[in-house]
Amino acid sequence: MLISADDQILIKINKARRGTLFFIDDFASIGNKKTVGKALERLVNSGELHRVATGIYVRPEKDRVLGVVLPGIDDARHWVEYCNYPKGTY
Repeated sequence: MLISADDQILIKINKARRGTLFFIDDFASIGNKKTVGKALERLVNSGELHRVATGIYVRPEKDRVLGVVLPGIDDARHWVEYCNYPKGTY
């Protein structure tokens, strides 16, 4: 049985803890950038993911009081540096 790109991405993000940032390149094994980008767009539209910046997505944390908690720009910058992504690839 063939699993759709959306489902494969959803499985991968559900394995990660909430608040984890994802880049399009994290899903390169699932399909080409266009396929992955479209699948990520559908997941954003469904509320499963939030788009932080171009090519950067997050599975948001959920707080009982605050609701959806997104990472700050500093968190995103530190994650990009930690992952050692060259500038312009995200």
